[in-house]
Amino acid sequence: MNISKKAALPAVAIAAAAVAALQLFMYDSEIIIAQATLGSIPVELIAEILITVTLHAFFVLVIPLILIARKNITAGYAALALSLAAYVQLTTDLSLIGMAVTAIAFSILAVWAISKALEWVRYLRAR
Repeated sequence: MNISKKAALPAVAIAAAAVAALQLFMYDSEIIIAQATLGSIPVELIAEILITVTLHAFFVLVIPLILIARKNITAGYAALALSLAAYVQLTTDLSLIGMAVTAIAFSILAVWAISKALEWVRYLRAR
């Protein structure tokens, strides 16, 4: 299994779990009504939920998987965070895009600061 496939599997799992959790919350009332009236969940409702989760996860994963396949793994996961934040905003009106952009910016800043600190330590050791 090559690097892009190994990096893509966790991305698919993260997106599928997030989309499935949101869709189960969206279908919660229909599930409760179906259980109250029929005693169980009808197969049609289960199929509708599975199809919805699959389609929404596909649309959330299009750009991140393209980036991961092109060996831009970090950019792929950053795009996954942004696309999941946009999906949450579209489905629940809860704005997470600003927090996702801020988290990505702080991550970039932290990596830059750590690399500069390591360069400084190497410089001091060499002196």
